[in-house]
Amino acid sequence: MKAVDTQPIDEKAAACRRLAEKRLADSGKELSSQTKGADTARIMHELLVHQVELELQNEELIEARAELEANTERFTELYDFAPVGYFSISANGLIRQLNFLAARMLGRERALLLESRFEDFVSRGSQQPFKRFLSMVFMGEAAQPCEVQIMGQGESIFVLRLTGVLSPNGLLCRMAAMDVTDQRKAELAVKEKNEDLNRIFNMSPDLIGIANFSGRFVRINPAFQRMLGYSLDELTSRDFADFVHPDDRDRTAGAISELKYGRDITDFVNRYRCLDGSYRWLEWRATPFRGNLICALGRDISERKQAENALRVSEEKFRSIVESSPMAMFFYEFAADGRFILTGANPAAEMEIGIERESLYGKTAEEAFPKLVGTDIPEMYRNIAMGNLGTQSFTIHYDDEQICGYFDVRAFQTSPGTLVVAFMDISERVKAEEELKKTQDELELRVQRRTSQLQERTLQLRALASELTQAEERERRRIAGLIHDDLQQTLVAASLSVRMLKAKIPDQEIATELGEITEMLGDSITISRSLTAELSPPVLQQFGLAAAFKWLRAWCMEKYGLEVDLHADEDLDTGLEVGVILFRAVRELLFNIVKHSSVKSACLRMTRTHDGGAKIEVSDHGAGFDPIEIRAREGSAGGFGLFNIRERLELLGGWFEIESSPGLGSRFTMWVPLAANPDVKPAVPPGELAGLPLVIESIHAEHHGNSQPQCAKKSGKIRIVLADDHAAVRESLVRLFQAEPDLEVVAQATDGEQALQLARLLHPDFVVMDINMPRMDGIEATAAIRKSIPCVQVLGLSTYADDEHREAMIRAGAVDLLHKNNPTSDIVAILRSYAATAACPYHPGE
Repeated sequence: MKAVDTQPIDEKAAACRRLAEKRLADSGKELSSQTKGADTARIMHELLVHQVELELQNEELIEARAELEANTERFTELYDFAPVGYFSISANGLIRQLNFLAARMLGRERALLLESRFEDFVSRGSQQPFKRFLSMVFMGEAAQPCEVQIMGQGESIFVLRLTGVLSPNGLLCRMAAMDVTDQRKAELAVKEKNEDLNRIFNMSPDLIGIANFSGRFVRINPAFQRMLGYSLDELTSRDFADFVHPDDRDRTAGAISELKYGRDITDFVNRYRCLDGSYRWLEWRATPFRGNLICALGRDISERKQAENALRVSEEKFRSIVESSPMAMFFYEFAADGRFILTGANPAAEMEIGIERESLYGKTAEEAFPKLVGTDIPEMYRNIAMGNLGTQSFTIHYDDEQICGYFDVRAFQTSPGTLVVAFMDISERVKAEEELKKTQDELELRVQRRTSQLQERTLQLRALASELTQAEERERRRIAGLIHDDLQQTLVAASLSVRMLKAKIPDQEIATELGEITEMLGDSITISRSLTAELSPPVLQQFGLAAAFKWLRAWCMEKYGLEVDLHADEDLDTGLEVGVILFRAVRELLFNIVKHSSVKSACLRMTRTHDGGAKIEVSDHGAGFDPIEIRAREGSAGGFGLFNIRERLELLGGWFEIESSPGLGSRFTMWVPLAANPDVKPAVPPGELAGLPLVIESIHAEHHGNSQPQCAKKSGKIRIVLADDHAAVRESLVRLFQAEPDLEVVAQATDGEQALQLARLLHPDFVVMDINMPRMDGIEATAAIRKSIPCVQVLGLSTYADDEHREAMIRAGAVDLLHKNNPTSDIVAILRSYAATAACPYHPGE
């Protein structure tokens, strides 16, 4: 079978060939006639033509590429700067491509948004609609536009309207986004405004209606139904003239005519029939609008009408009351000529002053009553009538040829420009009041005398109470001093002696009994020390109130298991007398917490106030109480209770406040002013120093005339100066130290000053120092010794061995503070330990 070429001739290829042959001919590249063979010539011709065709096609491709690049650039500009945001979103929600506006919508740079999840910028409430929209696009269905809320920068929220189509390859959703935030806001504002108007329309207590000029309401609010009782359909299906009172219909029709001519109607009043047959007075304001409608606002004034009628009746009754009233009354008002004249009076006025009332009509107040000339009463009357003044009441003494007496006057306005002056003769009452005042003055004088006497007695009682408090504290300190200075020191000396005796007796049975005696003596010392602290804490006298509160905190925990959270200004100095009162008050309050609050913790605060005082707060979170009930019972029981706390603080010029409620805990606040010169520790009476050995004189005598202090040659022993104001304790300690082969007591001092002088003279290894001594106490002496002779060590030994005294001694330079009842081995061990490490550059006798 003969093959047939069924391919159509490409017209474009044919045109290209023709153009190539023409160009080939024009170029002069035709084959010469010498070319051998017709076939060779034809093939060469075809090759040349094909070469030209390729050149033409290449030129066409270059032009097409240039046009394509130009179109691509234009498309990119249109895409990037389009007024619509464009996104290319993958099936899993990633942003593959977007223009500049789209990037601004999301509030990020475009490069940072690529490969981000578009859903991350969609608010939570819009995520489900967006997912459905994206799913429908990728399913190839016609997706309805979707509106989503986008979270922009700065927590701004705006609304985007999204439309999308699927890309030709089905891999991307081409999505256009338009910002419709302002449009939605405007729509929402219009909606809200319409809702507000409808809400006002429906909730207004006044009648609001829209009617036509035919006499029917087109729309009315629910107030019509509430006020008149008819349904809204009944009111809009009939002419409103059917509900108007027959006597008011003509005037209502006239008002409609006015509205037809474009005039507003204000304060128009008519009556409307209610469903129950009664009528309500309505006041209308109406205006025409849209050419054929009326907007009307009605208000129920039935009660006002009733009030006006009641006022008219009341005025009639008032006139009858005035005429029959026993109270005299004059009536003034402004006349046409501007004068303020008397226009009327009741019969009682005529009887009260004895002048015919008609003879006074038409006269001013000055003309009717000449004695008022030169006073401010006529001007006051005018100001009351004009409304510049309210009702005025006063008493006047009037005396002329016709009228004489005291009058009680009350002037008030009844209406603008009018005045009523009501008065009554009170001459008899004034006379009785004068007699009563005389009697009251005499009684007041007696009361003042008795009050003065009572105040004087009160001051005396307060002075006695203050003296009693001071006497009580002095007695407490005296007893505490006796216990400390005599009993405790005797017990300490006895304890030291028994311990030394025990060490010397080999008999075990006797040693055991001596050990039991030592324990009993130790218990006695502890009991006496506790009793001394409770009577008058020495830490309060020596270190102030803040240190005393620290001691009190430890005492409460040890004795009652009460934990006290303490915050106290340690620089606050109240003085000894005030400090004692505050300390005892706080201790009483903490004891009350232990007894009544059922808690194991309390809070104590002491601060300085800006007004130069000291404030102390004691609080707990316990059972609480009723302060009013407690205040009512204050003073009914003895003891240092709340009443006594209040009284003693008031004696100091302070105050005491209680805040408490049952079950909500309690707070007690005390405040006292701080004295300019707080109390100082009283000096030791000179008589207490009598009879004490002054060993320093003999030492001075031994070394008289030497330029430097001299003593026995260094023996290798620990040289000790013993400072204590109790001879029995000193003797016991001397025996104790002398019993040790490496200890030597080189001198004894009876007070701090002697200890300082002996230390300077002898340069011992140690000064064993008591704290409570006359002239200079152990703390001051320790500080002076350590400052002037640093190589001399000091060991405190006292019955005041609490934390405050120990810290004070260590701060002053002592190596430690031990109780006198401590085992003797502890005292000796500390002396040896510190003496071994001490290095003194000078020892007398070297």
